[in-house]
Amino acid sequence: MLSVSSAPPARPHLVPPPREVPLGVRLRILDSHHTVSGTLWFTLPAAVALLLAAIGQPVRAARTVLVVFAAVMLLVAVWTSLPQLRRAMRRAHRMATGTVAMGRIVSCRIAGQRERDAKPNAEFLRDHGELLAARMASMVLGFLLNFLVLPVAAVFGLVTLGIVITAIARLFDPSIDAGDVDFDYFVRLCLAFIALAVIALVVRARWREASVPLMDAYLRFEWQRGMANEDERIRQRIRKALDEAAKAGLKFPLPERSDAGVPLTCEVEYLAMGAPQAATASSVLGNHLSLAGIEPLLFDPANPGEVELFAGLSTLITWKNGQWQPIPWLGSATSLAFAGTVFTMDALLLLEEIVALVH
Repeated sequence: MLSVSSAPPARPHLVPPPREVPLGVRLRILDSHHTVSGTLWFTLPAAVALLLAAIGQPVRAARTVLVVFAAVMLLVAVWTSLPQLRRAMRRAHRMATGTVAMGRIVSCRIAGQRERDAKPNAEFLRDHGELLAARMASMVLGFLLNFLVLPVAAVFGLVTLGIVITAIARLFDPSIDAGDVDFDYFVRLCLAFIALAVIALVVRARWREASVPLMDAYLRFEWQRGMANEDERIRQRIRKALDEAAKAGLKFPLPERSDAGVPLTCEVEYLAMGAPQAATASSVLGNHLSLAGIEPLLFDPANPGEVELFAGLSTLITWKNGQWQPIPWLGSATSLAFAGTVFTMDALLLLEEIVALVH
């Protein structure tokens, strides 16, 4: 394997701060990688549950369970979106007031992975193909295991919730019928759920260890089969891409840059204020990355531990004559407005349902 090397990108020219960040750019930052619209994965199920409770008006216990489910979904939406919103706001602030510098990406990991999964930058770029394939395979396996575990967890959770609600209600009104609760059966159900969860965790851990070499072999097989089955022009393009990747120390060519590309979390080193600094930054996997890891960035002297890599900005965000250029804002505004409307509707329905249950 040849050593990784490439010419560093040019240092962008931006006028001294403060700079204007157009509205379209700000909205695009808020909506990048579904920072806000991603909450719909939680707020839409919450809306369905609340509408079932409000329109169907089932028995009190079922209505309580639906309200509790919706409240949990809304809390998860807030819990996951607030840190991303704060990061997006800090990103816009750095774009307006940050200082341009050159830094070096030390290590990378796929966004959402743990810090211990980070790889040195050269190693990550070299092995990105099987790392991504292994990540996808792990997610698919996790989904299948969750598909098996979640029904048991739902039954366990609903039974527990029913017992807790009944016990609390009897504290205020002892005349409420507690029903015939089979605690032996409930304990066996708990033990079965714990055993199933342990098995799922063991399978996922073992799969994570074996998935990278398996995906490496699979990807190489797919590339060879593609060269054997495609016509001559496609074979030449594949061969050229593989040759260029080999010269750069890559096993497979990097994908084209795209806003829908794989988000990365990177550790960066740079020099600022006369001292070396270490920071965390976001990027996107693509062929725009410098193979040497040298990338331009924006840093805020008040928060040097978090920087903005130009390689992590949307392809729509550009600069000219030292200023950020305006971009269309309607699409991002529509997406943000829809997500905000669903969340607001959920909050109002939840409040109404809580009032109805209390009275």
